[in-house]
Amino acid sequence: MAKKQSRRSPDQAKRPRKVPVEPMADEATAIIKEIYTDDAGVKDASLKTIERSSGPPPLPKRWLIGIGIFALLGITSVAGFFTFNQARRFNEQGVTLAVGTPGTVASAGEAKLILTVTNGESVSLRNVELTVTAPEGWVFKEGDPRPADQNNSLWSLGSIGAGGQKSVTVFGVLTGEVGSVKTFNAAVTYRPANFNYDFSTKASGSVTIGSSIIELDLDGATQASPGTTATYTLTYTNSSRDSIRDLRLIATYPNGFITKLLDPKPREGNSVWVLNELPSGGTGTITVEGSFVGNAGDSVELGFAAELQRGSSTQRQVEASLVILLVSSTVDVKLKVNGQESAATARPGETLNYELSYKNTSDLDVKNIVVALELTGGALDPKSFSDDYGSTLTDRKVSWDVKRVPDLVSLKPGVSGTIRFTAKVLDPPAETKGAGGPTVEAQALLTLGVDSGTNAVEEIKLPRLMVKIVSAVTPTVEGRYYGDQGETVGSGPLPPTAGQTTAYRISWFVGNSTNELKDMTITASVPSQVTWTGQRGLTTAGTVTFDAATRMVSWTLNRLPKGAAATSRSIAAHFELSITPTPEDVGSIMTLLEQSKLTATDGFAGTKIEAVRDRVTTDLPNDQPAAGKGVVVAGS
Repeated sequence: MAKKQSRRSPDQAKRPRKVPVEPMADEATAIIKEIYTDDAGVKDASLKTIERSSGPPPLPKRWLIGIGIFALLGITSVAGFFTFNQARRFNEQGVTLAVGTPGTVASAGEAKLILTVTNGESVSLRNVELTVTAPEGWVFKEGDPRPADQNNSLWSLGSIGAGGQKSVTVFGVLTGEVGSVKTFNAAVTYRPANFNYDFSTKASGSVTIGSSIIELDLDGATQASPGTTATYTLTYTNSSRDSIRDLRLIATYPNGFITKLLDPKPREGNSVWVLNELPSGGTGTITVEGSFVGNAGDSVELGFAAELQRGSSTQRQVEASLVILLVSSTVDVKLKVNGQESAATARPGETLNYELSYKNTSDLDVKNIVVALELTGGALDPKSFSDDYGSTLTDRKVSWDVKRVPDLVSLKPGVSGTIRFTAKVLDPPAETKGAGGPTVEAQALLTLGVDSGTNAVEEIKLPRLMVKIVSAVTPTVEGRYYGDQGETVGSGPLPPTAGQTTAYRISWFVGNSTNELKDMTITASVPSQVTWTGQRGLTTAGTVTFDAATRMVSWTLNRLPKGAAATSRSIAAHFELSITPTPEDVGSIMTLLEQSKLTATDGFAGTKIEAVRDRVTTDLPNDQPAAGKGVVVAGS
């Protein structure tokens, strides 16, 4: 059955359709009532229905609708803008600073820092500046790029593009106490391209002082008898590429230790040595000789420490020590060279005479003695070694046992013996580097069995016996009338003539092949009949003076470096002397200058050096054009 459709007339279609409004309850009733009644409280029947209007809304309503549409479009545009440009927003956390350090360095050694600024943002950075605050003990050497300030702490890096990076490399020397931690603080300031104010980022990096560039080696016997003398040698070395200044070496002795020899002498008390400067690769030694107090079986410790003086504070660098066991002496052993047990010196080419003596001081038999010896040092001529048993050095080592020395099979109480050998010093010795000088060193080790029913074996290690080689200084003195090129350097008649004045040039030359010399002086007496003219004086180094009261002429130099060969004649002093012979001098050769005497101190060996050269006369053997013209002749 078809659904019946209702028809409306045109007038009915135009009338508004009325929808019943259901009454509301609760607290909203008062509000609804106010809306649907007039001022008199009478209900407005027209408000009971909602009419659909076919005309346009009122003008204010259209304005509100337009404004809403434009607001919606604006919000959409802004959201799209921020969504589209999200990658170009600046986030301060995207700029980082890293301080790269070596982690651990040796004190007074070189350290390398790498400081890296990274721009992880999508905008460029302008006016980028990096500053570094260094810890105490840091000495700047160079930077790449160069710093922009005199304090070597500021770098201007300009701009860093989005996603870019710039680094600064800094080199320097870091000094501190071993085990301490040094912190470098860095900060970078910058201005993003789309900002008008600056930002900053900070970072730090630490370096641990893990070791020292100063090396200490303490050598000596690890067993000693109470009351007997023992010798210990400390060798110190600067292993860095730079000089070390204000180095302090401090000895720590066990209780009761009695010092007998300290070489060189300490600057403070009997235990502190101070070095103003130790060059790169420089080395030196300190010898301590003394005796221990205690009982057999006691252990004592002897040590050294190296410190760097920095202002009013000191920084401990490295230590070296030996633990010494005090024992009852079984065999008394001594090693001598040229009659000396320590502090021995020798000259290039000299023969060294060694004696190794041993004596059984116990109440037990000593058997199967083996003596091992090592000879070292750049001044030793290994091929020159000789003993009474036909031994030879192999890798600079030699040993004696019962096969070579039958007496070593057994040593009764109170019995003694001696092994003698010789070696020569090279001439010239091998060149040495640093502050040290050429040496020959000997060290002996005795191994022996003690017949005590336990087959005990005892080792006796002797301290190293060092021979310091003294510098070979070579002074020369000569008189000349003509120079090396035939030029005239004197004046007056030649041969010298009675009643007339003849002047001669006197020259001193000095060479030094081995060690640096200090406080060198050459002196000579001028005879009474000879005149000091004061003319034509010349020195290449030092000062020449003449004392008229004592008639002594002197040439002084504060220091003479090693390697100055006499044949080069580069270090010289010249002065002029004249004579006016009398008729009584006719037929004689006159003395111009008495014997010349050189004195100096060897800077390495610490010994006084002396050399004497013969007098100078009018007979000039080194002046070929003037040869044979030294005898005084009569005047016309």
